[in-house]
Amino acid sequence: MSLRYYMIGWALLAGLWAPPARGGEPPESEIRGLLSEMAAREHQFKPARLHKLDLPGLVAVLDELLPDTAAPSEMRASREDVQRIVARLGDDSPRIREAATKELFALGPAAAPWVQAAVHDADAEISWRATRVLRAWESRKWEDKTQYIGGFSVYAAGIRDDARLRELARRTSAALDSGVPENGRYAILEVCVRTIGSSGKDEYVDLLRPLLKHNDVQVAVQVTQWVAESTASYPGTRFCPALLLEALKADRAEVALSAVQWAGNCGDTPRKAEIERLLIALFEGKNEDLKFQACAPLIRTYHHSAALDYLLQQAKSADLNRRYAALSWLGAPSQRTAPDKKILDALVELLKSPDGHTRYMAVLALSSYSGEEVVKHLLPMLADTYNIIPNELGNRLQQQPDKAMLRRLLSAFKDDAGQKDKVRQQAAAILQDLEQQP
Repeated sequence: MSLRYYMIGWALLAGLWAPPARGGEPPESEIRGLLSEMAAREHQFKPARLHKLDLPGLVAVLDELLPDTAAPSEMRASREDVQRIVARLGDDSPRIREAATKELFALGPAAAPWVQAAVHDADAEISWRATRVLRAWESRKWEDKTQYIGGFSVYAAGIRDDARLRELARRTSAALDSGVPENGRYAILEVCVRTIGSSGKDEYVDLLRPLLKHNDVQVAVQVTQWVAESTASYPGTRFCPALLLEALKADRAEVALSAVQWAGNCGDTPRKAEIERLLIALFEGKNEDLKFQACAPLIRTYHHSAALDYLLQQAKSADLNRRYAALSWLGAPSQRTAPDKKILDALVELLKSPDGHTRYMAVLALSSYSGEEVVKHLLPMLADTYNIIPNELGNRLQQQPDKAMLRRLLSAFKDDAGQKDKVRQQAAAILQDLEQQP
């Protein structure tokens, strides 16, 4: 048989299969229409009709987007009928062979036991066609569904009822059990987990907890990150899932690290004290990476003095990546507070570092605080030879909340004859921009 004939037959198989109807399902034509609309309209998809279909509508959509998690399809033919179709795979007529192949494929995976047996048939034609059907079924499970992402995200945002959230969590857990997905499947499962996480209820998120013990650590890490991000996206819920607390206690450092990076977002929840206790345990533990990462939430959310002392040491580390990370965490969440003296002294010292990027990171950290002492130490940095510093500093200075103080110090700096002309000009330009502000 020619390669061209093989490819044509394969293409026909790939486009033919549709899931068999089951009791209680909405009409297949309605689901197909909604899926087509979902793909065509993307984020402009109107999900009202699909929401009206309630749980059966979600099941039908997930059967298309995550077919590997669908319930086994019902056999729509008797065993004898299937065997007769298999026998026709070896018919002398090419037309009959191809028609039987399509008919067998349309029966769906419910016919798999007989098709598997046919793979070992002595007739090479029957064996070859049975193999094609099995591969086509398997291929359909993992085909890219990117076209549905936008519309599905709009639909999922409206899922809030118990039945659909539970089904979504069950199917999501089953899909992730196969490993970390790729392409459109990755985005679809991210939408699923974010929807579950944003429900604000442990009973749904808990259905994902077994994945924290998955043999593939990347599955556990990915689930933790998605749940954490969904919680951060909905801070008004004051919801800290038990899954994230379990991740903080995980034996595998990769999982705990993914949870630590989120922990600072849940400082205003009923589980705040428990989160603090787990973070302190990590900070006092033997894993240096976990100790370091735990510092950021311990300082910003829990004002932990030992963590601050440790982070100030790391800001002088010979490991530049660690130094830069520490400096980024030493910044204030907003410019409404003056720095702690220990922070001020450490940052001022680092403004003199021979490493230009260290000076830059110190400027960013210091300029995130407010007050006259902060501005006085920053103004001389307008003369820094690391060009990104004076270029960025002008914008950062203008964000100081006390504009009267800032104008006074800029004016004195502009008129200081001991400063270089270029630096004085920069101060004058910043002052002029301030005067033009309302």
